[in-house]
Amino acid sequence: MNTQKRIKCNTESLKKQFTEDYREFFSKSSVIVSASGSFHFVGDQSARNGGMSIIQKLPLKSYVGLEIIEDGQIEEGEVKYFESPFGKIEKEIYFDESNFEILKNLIQFELKRYSVNKGYRINIFCEMPTKCGINSSGSISSSLAAAILLDNNIISVEEIENFKNQSFVQLQKNKNFNLIFNLARKIHATMRSGRSSGSGVFSSMATNLYPIIYFIEKNNSADPRNVNNNFEEVKYHAFKLQDLLGFEKRFVWPFDFGLIYTGHTKSSSIVSCVKDGVKSFFGEVEEFNKNIFKDKLTKEEISQVFLCEELDCKKNDYWKTIMQLSSYISMECLQGLCRLFSGRIDSFTLTAFFKSLNRYYYIYSFLSLTNVTMNRIRAMILGKATVADEILGGAVKACGSGMGGDLLFVIPRGHFPTTIINEIVEKINKRLQRNDIGIDYASWLDGTESKGLEVHQFLSKKIYSEFVSRGSVILENIEKNKKFIEVISKQELEDRLRELDVLVDLVSGHIYLNGKKMKSDEVPSAITSSKILVKLLDSQNYEISNQDLEESSYAEDRNIFQGKIVTPLVKVIKKYCHKEIDFKLSGKITNFKIKIDLDGLKIGVVRKII
Repeated sequence: MNTQKRIKCNTESLKKQFTEDYREFFSKSSVIVSASGSFHFVGDQSARNGGMSIIQKLPLKSYVGLEIIEDGQIEEGEVKYFESPFGKIEKEIYFDESNFEILKNLIQFELKRYSVNKGYRINIFCEMPTKCGINSSGSISSSLAAAILLDNNIISVEEIENFKNQSFVQLQKNKNFNLIFNLARKIHATMRSGRSSGSGVFSSMATNLYPIIYFIEKNNSADPRNVNNNFEEVKYHAFKLQDLLGFEKRFVWPFDFGLIYTGHTKSSSIVSCVKDGVKSFFGEVEEFNKNIFKDKLTKEEISQVFLCEELDCKKNDYWKTIMQLSSYISMECLQGLCRLFSGRIDSFTLTAFFKSLNRYYYIYSFLSLTNVTMNRIRAMILGKATVADEILGGAVKACGSGMGGDLLFVIPRGHFPTTIINEIVEKINKRLQRNDIGIDYASWLDGTESKGLEVHQFLSKKIYSEFVSRGSVILENIEKNKKFIEVISKQELEDRLRELDVLVDLVSGHIYLNGKKMKSDEVPSAITSSKILVKLLDSQNYEISNQDLEESSYAEDRNIFQGKIVTPLVKVIKKYCHKEIDFKLSGKITNFKIKIDLDGLKIGVVRKII
């Protein structure tokens, strides 16, 4: 992999490079929502066990689109992701069978809470590699939860838009934000053995350019991470770094950082190298913790930062100690970040911050969550960092669950030019006889991002994405009295004609029957007939009154309407489709009802996008 030819790993770059892939994805779903990816500076392990985490958003998104299918059915649709080492879009099966069954049951259960019985095909487009520690699961969960609640009018686009204008304190009290957040946590938990701290979900939903500090409170009665418990009752805390520092401004990043993909290796070789003297900083860090949160939290709430014991193993002192140690390292890293972003960018502060991050890697090693490949890559990056600056060096830690996936590296600002990144990647692949190791993200090459949840497409609300191409149309498909909407090109429309028994094209003014354009002499008033059909299809229960129709619709007299509209339409549909459309007229001669039964018919309506 050569970074001179490397595709920048950010949304805008990928949209330009893979426009057709985006356009294909956006054409399939009526509702599309995105949320950002992220990684943990620290807290990957302690967050899973109730402790604090520090998360950073990435300029990469996961998009989830909902396709309406048969009621009550939930299906995994097409899943695509960007494989950065090879610079291409790939397909994958994202959910394993057992997890998807749990997810399906969860979605069906949640829909029933709102008396909804819809069916969805879930399509996913990830701008980042999946399952490598950069929170694709959290961003997918957030996007999916928001899309479901949007499509069922439980929340609105305007309410989601308003999230970005609110402080974290306001968001944590916002009913609609927590409605999405709690459903997303449940979805996230189905992907992670039934547990989710919510850190990856919150960071993907919220708007912030800089690190986010997050932790949940211990629940004495039940494990707050467990999907079987009520997430709505779990109290969580989230802060922007700038909130803790007491001012809101745009900072200059005091260091560069990036993510390097190590592969999904399963090597069992482990280096256990936890340092004996790592507890020497406990007292200083604990005092800092009390001071930094003193105006934000009560004493009891402050103590929750350190309640990171394994909730299922309260008597396991070993595990409790490791998680306690992990939490203290997180606090030391927060201390370093606060000093650096306050302007103390000196060699002492930088090296102390790097040491904290490196300590976190030792936790992974001690827990057997590293392997030979990860250790070799880490050693090579740290070696290059030391050559660049012998005093400052750098830091490398594992992301997510460990045992492969991405490594986070942090270095002094400006110390890794493109040539060094090229050299590191080429040497690593050569030494390990690999070709899949590469840079998933580099802050100085790809930039940073602040955006949270975004609604990109919502056809029923006339919200269309930028990938709706010129000349595209909306096709409403109606079958078995159910309707779903999609965006298609003119060429796709031509290809779809024969799939539908009846297609009413409001753009051209024509009616197509079994793929053939209905002749004007086969129905006395084709234009009027098409308008009446659409009026019926748009109505509740496919029933209207003659008073709802225009004066020129032969609707003044029931017998005339029967002769001019109903009978000719029934005949011509039977002729071309070999099926019958059932019109029912009831009422008086001048005041009557019109109803159609679509059983057995596939009908489409084509409308202009705007």
